[in-house]
Amino acid sequence: MVIPSTFPEAQELATTVCTIGPGLEKQVTKYSQGGETLRAMLLDGTGSTAVDILVQEACRFISREALTRDSQASSPVNPGMPGLPITEQWNLLELAHAGDIGVSLTSSGIMVPRKSTSMIIAAGPEMKPWTQAEICARCNLRETCPYTVLRS
Repeated sequence: MVIPSTFPEAQELATTVCTIGPGLEKQVTKYSQGGETLRAMLLDGTGSTAVDILVQEACRFISREALTRDSQASSPVNPGMPGLPITEQWNLLELAHAGDIGVSLTSSGIMVPRKSTSMIIAAGPEMKPWTQAEICARCNLRETCPYTVLRS
């Protein structure tokens, strides 16, 4: 596995996969096929928010764990971000034992269930989490994202 070059201070790495499972996705499909597009869209957005909250909780957990080792945790890096090619997604899911929680990849690299995400978080005594501006600066969407803090 490629270790992101953004972690020169790392002494430990946490490979993490977060998912809310397939239930919501099945219901969204049911609503869509039944002509309830708005309901499907709202439920899908709720699922995305749930995964985001789960990621935040996972990051907090890893940060607390790092503190017990007199270390600090980095900000998460997801496959596809600079320093971690999307092709590493397969290795990351294997290292994180994603199959144990029902997460897999299609042949084209799409996570199933879709309301899932993967990340690497580094830890070490010299590790520093990034500011929001630093996160935006590392993101491939920085030029088009309406939420970036780099543009005014």
